[in-house]
Amino acid sequence: MKGLDWNIEQVVASLRRGNEYLSATANRNFSNPHDNIWGNGDKFVEQADLIASNLSVTHRRLFQSVCLASYLLNPSKAPAEAEHWLRSNCNIHDLIGIDSTWEQIVSWKWGRVAIAVADTERKNRDRLFYCLTVCSPSSEMTTVLPVWAQNCMDEDARAAVETALELVKRKFPRVTFFIWPILDQCCYAINGKSLGLPVYLGAFSLATGIVTPDVLSTGAITRAGTIDKVEYLAEKLDIAAKERFIAFIYPAPVNDPLCNAKSTTVEKFAVRTLREAEISWAQNIPSIAIQISSFEYLFYDPCRLIESLPGQTGVMLSVIENCADRISGVISSLLTTGDLKIIDSVDIFTSRVENLTGHPDDQGILMSSAYGAIFDQSLVQSISHYRADVSYRIAMLLAKLKITSGTNEYQEWCEVAKNINRRISFSNLQHKLSEFNIVINGYKKVENFEDLCEIKNEWWFKSESINAIASLSDYFDKVIEYANLPHGWGSGYILDKWINESKVLVHYELAQSTIANILERLNNEKR
Repeated sequence: MKGLDWNIEQVVASLRRGNEYLSATANRNFSNPHDNIWGNGDKFVEQADLIASNLSVTHRRLFQSVCLASYLLNPSKAPAEAEHWLRSNCNIHDLIGIDSTWEQIVSWKWGRVAIAVADTERKNRDRLFYCLTVCSPSSEMTTVLPVWAQNCMDEDARAAVETALELVKRKFPRVTFFIWPILDQCCYAINGKSLGLPVYLGAFSLATGIVTPDVLSTGAITRAGTIDKVEYLAEKLDIAAKERFIAFIYPAPVNDPLCNAKSTTVEKFAVRTLREAEISWAQNIPSIAIQISSFEYLFYDPCRLIESLPGQTGVMLSVIENCADRISGVISSLLTTGDLKIIDSVDIFTSRVENLTGHPDDQGILMSSAYGAIFDQSLVQSISHYRADVSYRIAMLLAKLKITSGTNEYQEWCEVAKNINRRISFSNLQHKLSEFNIVINGYKKVENFEDLCEIKNEWWFKSESINAIASLSDYFDKVIEYANLPHGWGSGYILDKWINESKVLVHYELAQSTIANILERLNNEKR
């Protein structure tokens, strides 16, 4: 990008042309940190001291900030003398605005995000600033902005940062985030809510471990996670073109406001949700773009597609969630056509994700969101008609994922699993009845036995009470005693009528135990 091709040697060259040129260079470049500002680096200390001594107090502070920020982005590319110079000349609390030690800040993970400013203040129009985003263990950070942020950011801008980082932290609760604007703190610089989306995407990049792409973004986001429109989109698109960004992401809740904008070298992405923004952001990273393309190809092989889902992480989980309706449609259509190989793939998917949930981390929240969007209750119920055991495991898995994400939806999935388990239980009861039928085939058929049974009170056939189920064994004995009949015929008729006419699943465990006892008695008598 154009704004990131400056280095310290160029600043020294501008100094030779006079302080006016030096001031212009400072205004243009000192808000743009990158890991290649050092030039050859062989005379860093001499050049840095020379530059600092000729700058105003405000610009000197900004120069120290851009040097420190560039170092934190990639310490390995800085000259050997850079650390000593920075520790000798920079007050961390004063520059970054946090109470942290040198050892702490260099241990954290830092990233860079661009902020386009195009407001009504002439001095701030068509400007590009950078913020450094840090990702650190939650216990090491208690604030999201420098203590001096109110000097250069209005209330809306500060609230936008807080909202953006709160939304990222919902997905990654084990870490916390901090934003360091590389700005002249002594003048008003950023107002409004439009930096919400770029801050969100910058923090998302850090949390997922992806390289920040050369993409400019703008957009206001709400605590509910929706993206709201912002002003000056055409001006910000011009900034993206002038600074040679490869893409521009902006909100388009209803209509695309830039659909008729003049053609530029910048690819435009109109987004409506944070998930769309994440994917558009990641598509401009070559390695991620290849993964997205490969994933799209898997739709030609649905079984392989389902089995590959547990292997995806980070941005790819956002892609899966964005494709959730398509994936659900693939599974549903194959079930409709009778291609039940898809259920085996779902079973494999479930086993693989179950293994992942044994090691809880922030990925569990992303998985919960992505997989929960695919396997809704309707689809899980559809699968249960073919393989109730697989359907039950999916429901239990989704309940676990919901617990990981900290939502109350796990109770709904527990209830779904419970209902499916009852269906499995009823199937087991029917299986037990078939065992009875095999046993009673060894007994002689007694004529008019059905009429004999009808003489008895049948109140418990239609009852749901525990007493009715518990009375099955006693009633069985009374029928045998009354008719002087073999045990087998009584059990066969009674159980068949009981299963078909009563809601046995209400007390499945008691019913199962009762049947098991009677079956054991029948087998013992036959022997």
